[in-house]
Amino acid sequence: MLRRTIPRSFTSWDNTKAHKNELHDKIRKQLRDVQLPPSSYDTAWVAMVPVQGSHQTPRFPQSIEWILQNQYDDGSWGTNLPGLVVNKDILLCTLACVVALKRWNTGRHHISRGLNFIGRNFSVAMDEQIVAPVGFNITFSGLLSLATGMGLELPVMQTDIDGIIHFRKIELERHCILLFLRLSGGKKHPIGHYIRRCRPILQRRRLVPHPLLQRLPLQAGPSRCHHPWLGFWRGNEIAGVKCPSPAYSAPPRPRVLPPPSPLTLPRAATGLGRGLGNLQDWNQVMAYQRKNGSIFNSPSATAATIIHGHNYSGLAYLDFVTSKFGGPVPVMYPQNAYSQLCMVDTLERMGISKSFACEISDILDMTYRLWMHNEEELMLDMRTCAMAFRLLRMHGYDITSDGMAQFVEQSSFDDSIHGYLNDTKALLELYKSSQLRCLEDDLILEEIGSWSARVEYALKCPVYAILERLEQKRNIEQFKTKEQLKIEGFKLLKSGYRGVIPNDEILALAVDEFHSSQSVYQQELQDLNSWVAQTRLDELKFARLMPSITYFSAAAILLPSESARIAWTQNCILTTTVDDFFDGEGSKEEMENLVKLIEKWDGHGEIGFSSECVEILFYAVYNTSKQIAEKAVPLQKRNVVDHIAESWWFTVRGMLTEAEWRMDKYVPTTVEEYMLAAVDSFAVGPIITSAALFVGPELSEEVFRSEEYIHLMNLANTIGRLLNDMQTYEKEIKMGKVNSVMLHALSHSGGGGRGSPEASMEEAKREMRRILQGCRFELLRLVTRDAGVVPPPCRKLFWLMSKVLHFVYMEKDRYFTAEGMMASANAVILDPLQVTLPPSDSGTLCDLLRLVTRDGGVVPPPCRKLFWFMSKVLHFVYMEKDGYFTANGIMASANAVILDPLQVTLLPSGLGTL
Repeated sequence: MLRRTIPRSFTSWDNTKAHKNELHDKIRKQLRDVQLPPSSYDTAWVAMVPVQGSHQTPRFPQSIEWILQNQYDDGSWGTNLPGLVVNKDILLCTLACVVALKRWNTGRHHISRGLNFIGRNFSVAMDEQIVAPVGFNITFSGLLSLATGMGLELPVMQTDIDGIIHFRKIELERHCILLFLRLSGGKKHPIGHYIRRCRPILQRRRLVPHPLLQRLPLQAGPSRCHHPWLGFWRGNEIAGVKCPSPAYSAPPRPRVLPPPSPLTLPRAATGLGRGLGNLQDWNQVMAYQRKNGSIFNSPSATAATIIHGHNYSGLAYLDFVTSKFGGPVPVMYPQNAYSQLCMVDTLERMGISKSFACEISDILDMTYRLWMHNEEELMLDMRTCAMAFRLLRMHGYDITSDGMAQFVEQSSFDDSIHGYLNDTKALLELYKSSQLRCLEDDLILEEIGSWSARVEYALKCPVYAILERLEQKRNIEQFKTKEQLKIEGFKLLKSGYRGVIPNDEILALAVDEFHSSQSVYQQELQDLNSWVAQTRLDELKFARLMPSITYFSAAAILLPSESARIAWTQNCILTTTVDDFFDGEGSKEEMENLVKLIEKWDGHGEIGFSSECVEILFYAVYNTSKQIAEKAVPLQKRNVVDHIAESWWFTVRGMLTEAEWRMDKYVPTTVEEYMLAAVDSFAVGPIITSAALFVGPELSEEVFRSEEYIHLMNLANTIGRLLNDMQTYEKEIKMGKVNSVMLHALSHSGGGGRGSPEASMEEAKREMRRILQGCRFELLRLVTRDAGVVPPPCRKLFWLMSKVLHFVYMEKDRYFTAEGMMASANAVILDPLQVTLPPSDSGTLCDLLRLVTRDGGVVPPPCRKLFWFMSKVLHFVYMEKDGYFTANGIMASANAVILDPLQVTLLPSGLGTL
């Protein structure tokens, strides 16, 4: 008999090296060996499978034995955890186990206790407000019919059983009507057209017209009633519910679904079949048998197919699963790929993936092989396929979106999500994947993105605008511990399933790593403030000196080294200050002087300074660049200051051109002319060039001179310029500055005889967004491809810069909104985590409870129970403070039990006689 126990948490949250090593080892073990929890429901169906040729002998007696050994004290089976109230899944699991035991006439006492549990809690099955597994009303009622047919007497009123049967009829009708409405909708066939033709049928709660059913192919070949949702159809009846007459005349050119992939058949369909039993056309279900012999990798669906369809081709699959797990079976198998990808994704989202780089690399290599071989485990599950695509692409694996083609049809999504689970995670994974287009003509991802974008309202920002460290902090603060996940992470498919549970060890490491990184960030920020004072930039009144915000951009994208973060931040501050200087703070003479000084570089002494402001700016750029180059010599094995100087010269040259346009009131004739100067003036060049020196590999002269590097730089600058122009064009027009949005609107407004007079600012912004999207696609394609002159770590900097720019300009120019960017900066650099770790005694308490409640042991149970009682007393005494010394506290409790009379009023004795 099972007793409820609390799983062990680790006993200490200290940050010692030995303890962290222990946590690392536990996570590595979980990465290598995926633990799938047993499913009582699936095990019950497997237990009902007979030996082939002998229906009186069970094929899997070990599954029956597991059922006998795993009934809870209250008579139930299923996910019956502490704190989890009785739900429909527990009822379903219990009924399935009772039926399985009755099938072989074993476990009479277990059956009796299970039936009593069902009787006590049958009202749960009738409560429509309680969340239920997919197809519960159909499956549960089918099991009820099976149980009564076996002679089981349920302690339930017949009216309640009739109510469940009524729910089944309603659900069958609802599914069919929903399917009919979906199939008859769309632009080509408006839903109203069909409703008008079928209104009498719908009002009589009839089902889908028979001729329309004839047009729903399940597989190639002659079509009967072949849509997967309608696989349980048999002739013109569904569980006794009449279909409409075939006399219905369908409208011309009805919508015909293409033969669906296995994904389009909801996993619930086989669940419906289990509920309908012999009414199911099991031969149609067999069309979706996978290579391993299973139906959708589901032990229960496979077992039901064998039991009802007498098709034993799935026995090898069940033999393997039962031998692997020793009798009990999980909800789905295999799902190693999904479980391991979830772990990889969790480690990355929590900011601790670097500690498991080797294991993650092995998992992604394995996933890549599965992808290339089009393996069912990966490709036939929407969420697994989408997550694999996202992780592989962002880790630089050479894959195309062809594997996602099966999800292009919105009908595929409708079928799978409607019948499988009410779960947004699959859609979210597809949505994220659709944002990772590398080519404009990638129609697969474009189509997926067009309809999955409905979830955008739930996302604060797209994938390409997420800054990792900021996101990781949010993930850590929202991360669920084991105990929370057992309750809150409970999800319902055909039966309850807890899945692969991220554990407390991950949270502990993530918290420790985040705290450590914040200490580093705060020290580096102090060094940057000292640098600002040393360069005298704080003496420039016009300078927007925001070290915290600029440093945040480096820390939030997880630049790999201190030198890279410092170089990135210093050049962000310098480019911002120089940009302010060219925006009107400097005279034309001063601006030209600064450009010549940077052009001469080491020969600046020949030029001289036209003002103290120019001198401060030049030496800040010059000295900082030389310091960065000197620090990079050990890594680059050469002096690279010329590359930094050159990037600065391109930047100030573009800034000077724009300043001259403003002062001369000149408007470029084309957007192209404007972009020639505006791209360089956006000033990404000095930032990326300096940081690239510290990300790892040596960067040769050929790398900096390559077309690839120049193209990457142009793309990053163009993305930044377009984002900036779209958010600031109104302000810049007032300042007399040229802007790409304004130029595009002018060029298409009829001015000078060019373009269409209907063009507007909004149309110009839409065109800029289209160009921006194309640049982002091309940038991601270059960054994630295998080949290239520029090393991958260096290429990644351009993508990280793009993410920062999208974050800054997502709504408006956040650079000028201190409350927005400063709050984000403080969240990463200063603000502590808002997270509560489990108490340090949790492991000891769990150990004690485990020993007290286990079945075996030398110490008799009554004696063991004393130790638990002592623990309860100690927790009561020290719950808030040392109650042992507070007389009014403990004494009041003692008196309440020993001396104080009950405060209760009894009825007068005379009322008893009355």
